[in-house]
Amino acid sequence: MIERLDTKGLFLTYHYDSFNIDLDKPLAEQLDELDEDIIQLEVDDDYIVNLGYYPSHTIEGEFQVKIIKKFNWEQALWTKTSKTPHGLFTILQEAVNEVKKLTVPDEAKTIKSN
Repeated sequence: MIERLDTKGLFLTYHYDSFNIDLDKPLAEQLDELDEDIIQLEVDDDYIVNLGYYPSHTIEGEFQVKIIKKFNWEQALWTKTSKTPHGLFTILQEAVNEVKKLTVPDEAKTIKSN
């Protein structure tokens, strides 16, 4: 899934991509895939885009996409959730776009606004 993300201009480190969820099967049949560690990207050594399922391995959980700064897992900068895997690519792209906004140098922001 992460190879489809528009990450142009970002320096990325892929920590893991274990998205093995079959969109055509009910989640109740894929509980082993519903883990806290599904996708994690480190961006410019400062930000993490993380996709996990909480609480893991239970149908009562939900997918969460978070932006974490400087490994401060206690205070996510941005979070979106989904009960289904449909639309997760869109949410991941939104998170990457938010990180792009955070990593654009101030000079470039000034030039763009003029």
